[in-house]
Amino acid sequence: MFTTDTQVIYENVLAGQAYSLPFDWLDNSQILVFGDSEKLTETSQYTLDKTARTIVPLSNYGKLVVTRYTLGSDLAYNFQSTKSLRADELQRALDIIRYLGEEGATQSLQLGSEGTYDAKGNRISNIVGLVDPQDAVNKAALDSVNHTLTDLINAYASQEQYLIDGGFPDSDFERTFDGGGAYNG
Repeated sequence: MFTTDTQVIYENVLAGQAYSLPFDWLDNSQILVFGDSEKLTETSQYTLDKTARTIVPLSNYGKLVVTRYTLGSDLAYNFQSTKSLRADELQRALDIIRYLGEEGATQSLQLGSEGTYDAKGNRISNIVGLVDPQDAVNKAALDSVNHTLTDLINAYASQEQYLIDGGFPDSDFERTFDGGGAYNG
C-alpha cells in the first residue's frame, strides 16, 4: 500500500473486501477511483462508506488507486438566494480550502508504488544538467546532442561529396591509395 494525505494505492485488490481511505471528503463526487488504469464508476464497480472511510471494490484488481480531488469551483457560493452564510456552509468552505491545500501539496508530482514519479500530465521544468547515467534529460541536453549530430552529419556529407567529385578528404589518404584503391605504401 502507498498512501499520501489525498491518495492511496492498493495492489492485488479483492472484490468485496473493504479498504480504508486515509482522508475525509465532502461528497462522493470528490473521489476518483482507477482499477488497473481504468476509471471506475461508483455503485456499479465500487461502493464508498464515508462514515467508515472505506471503499469496497466489486471486482478484483491488480492495482486500485483512490484519490480525493476537490474542485476550486466548489468554493463558489451563490448569495442571490440568501444574504447570509450558515455555519455549516462556512465549515464546508473551510474544508474545501483545506482539501485544496492538501491536494496541491501531494498531487502535483507523486512517487508511485513502483518507485516512479507521475507528473499527472503536467510539465516538469527546471531539471538540472546531467550528472549520473540515470538522470532525467532536459531539453538543453537534447538540443546539444541534436546540434552535435547535425554538425557530424553535415561534415560527413561534405566529405562524401568531395569523394564523389574525385577528391580525397586528406593528404594521408591521397598518399596511401591510388585512384583504383590499391595500396602505395
